[in-house]
Amino acid sequence: MITLDGKVALVTGGASGTGAATAALLARLNAALVIADIDEPGAAEQAAEIERAGGRVLAVTTNVRDEDQIKRAAGHQPAPPA
Repeated sequence: MITLDGKVALVTGGASGTGAATAALLARLNAALVIADIDEPGAAEQAAEIERAGGRVLAVTTNVRDEDQIKRAAGHQPAPPA
């Protein structure tokens, strides 16, 4: 089985649709996630869902049209497991 232990994935558009499905799959493969989306409530809800399932995730409000926001999102990482 594929595992992404020790890897961090940045998923843009991760609050809904294909991005949310991708984030959920990466979480099941043990990647730590940064969900970057302009939809702050949606990203937070998706992150909470992944956390409830045992995943490591951080939601970062990000507009991918803004280079500074992309750099900020790329610099974040979820906390290591306790």
